Amino acid sequence: MRHVHSERVLEYLVKIAETNEWLSEDILWMLEVVDHPVSVRLLARVFSEREHIAEQQGGTWHWAMLLRSRWDPTSGVGNRLSPDSRDAIRH
Repeated sequence: MRHVHSERVLEYLVKIAETNEWLSEDILWMLEVVDHPVSVRLLARVFSEREHIAEQQGGTWHWAMLLRSRWDPTSGVGNRLSPDSRDAIRH
C-alpha cells in the first residue's frame, strides 16, 4: 500500500528503529505496510540479518514468511511493491 508519507518522517522512524531496541520492533511492524523506498530498504536489511541469524541457529524467522507474502503479489494477500521500492532493495 502506497500513501504519501513524508520522507523525513520515515527517515526519522528508521533512525529510531536502528538505534532504539525498545521501539525497534514496533516501528518495523508499522513500516511493514509502507511502500516507500526508505521503509522497504530498512525492512529488507533487517529481514536479511534476522533470517541469517535464524538459519544459523537452525530455525526460521516467522516474520519472514509474513513479509514475503506481503511483498508477493501472487500470494493472494500480497501487493506488488512500487518501482521505486523495488529499485531501493536491488541496490
